[in-house]
Amino acid sequence: MFVSGCAFDRERTWQSDDPDAPNYKHADAPPLTGSFPDPWQSLHEDERKARAHISNDKEACRLVPVKVGHWSDAKRVAAWCELRATEQHRARLAWEREHMAPGGYPKDGAPDPPPLGDLRPGLFIGAGETLLLEIAWQDFTNEEIADYFRKVIPKLRHPTAPAPDLRGHKPKDLRADLVSLAVMRLLHAYTFNEIAGAPKAAGELPECRAVWECRQFAGAKWRDAGKWYAARRSALKTFRALFPFLPKDETPRHWQSKADRDKRGQ
Repeated sequence: MFVSGCAFDRERTWQSDDPDAPNYKHADAPPLTGSFPDPWQSLHEDERKARAHISNDKEACRLVPVKVGHWSDAKRVAAWCELRATEQHRARLAWEREHMAPGGYPKDGAPDPPPLGDLRPGLFIGAGETLLLEIAWQDFTNEEIADYFRKVIPKLRHPTAPAPDLRGHKPKDLRADLVSLAVMRLLHAYTFNEIAGAPKAAGELPECRAVWECRQFAGAKWRDAGKWYAARRSALKTFRALFPFLPKDETPRHWQSKADRDKRGQ
């Protein structure tokens, strides 16, 4: 979200509808430009809308829960299962040669033989698992098949792919990062007292008052200056995570607060 489009040329404009132009934008492409790190308000309105939407993998990749796999994937699943079955068989033969007595019984102290269990006829291809299933279409209605699926899905789900947490922590965390970024920029332009205090004259510091009274900062925790500076430090932490290749002492251009500048007479 923060750096999307940063690899584009600075002069590229998404508005071009000429396929022969170097800045042509396909109709399905998001309206992103090489504008990073320009201020948010300087971006085109459509680009702000595109960046403001936090999509998940289901939206970005247009995923659906179940779909018919490609026939060629069946060969890949079969080849994988055949390889695993061959490995199991070879391991069992090696165990028998080493630990079986001439009479067909395990030698004393022999370890348990390697298992020859049923192989799961599935393989992760692309976004999901291609799994071989048998469906008795002729003997059950759609509703009966759907009801049975609800019962067996917990057993069918691959153990390495647990059900996703529907509480949506990722979008929530991203929005928190954006709020921290906004706080850092605000404290760069104004002191906390300027933001929280009443304007000295009508029309003075309108941006500050708009922030203080907006819904995002209406909660009781934002009335504490410590929370603002904690959010500011969180923005720096996010900055370092996004750009680990920068020098350790590198800071965002809005990192220095107005309060610090005032103390130093800057």
